[in-house]
Amino acid sequence: MLAGLPKSVPGYAIDRMCAGAMTAVTTAAGSIALGATDTAIAGGVEHMGHHPMGSGVDPNPRFISERLVDPSALVMGSTAENLHDRYPAITRERADAYALGSQRKVAAAYAAGQIQPDLVPVAIRSSERGWGLATADEPPRPDTTPAALAGLKTPFRPHGRVTAGNSAGLNDGATGCVIAAADVAAELGLDARMRLVDFSFAGVDPR
Repeated sequence: MLAGLPKSVPGYAIDRMCAGAMTAVTTAAGSIALGATDTAIAGGVEHMGHHPMGSGVDPNPRFISERLVDPSALVMGSTAENLHDRYPAITRERADAYALGSQRKVAAAYAAGQIQPDLVPVAIRSSERGWGLATADEPPRPDTTPAALAGLKTPFRPHGRVTAGNSAGLNDGATGCVIAAADVAAELGLDARMRLVDFSFAGVDPR
């Protein structure tokens, strides 16, 4: 209703954390493949700016009492440290080098004007600074250096390997797309920008 769609359009929400928008797309595509849906709007939003990031997590008590999962599975930073334990070849130095390479790539892409066409200015509000306009992604740090990365603390484990510089940043983002069966897209004159061929999901050890 907030999107202005007619009340006759059915809708539903999906909660799959970081993969929510992707799951919305694949679920809609599956419905189209089945022939139950002709056209769908799919997408999602992740408001990490308001996410507690593990504080106040209240899981089903059986997870802990029956030791179905390790408590570290509830904190993404801890699971990242667990991965470093499992794959010792991924040292902090390698993680920092990868992070530095990512920062340099995105800086070059911004300098070449490759990112800007896909950005939409969005009004933002801060309790400290009031209203503003977001016109660029927040995480890039073009002035990142190896020394700066090496000096960051490891908040999830003493002498750990996961830092704010070599892990995912906190982002607020949204995405949306129109999905349609090939014959319906042709009938409606929709310009197909890409084709979904296949998808799958896999479960992993929650640690």
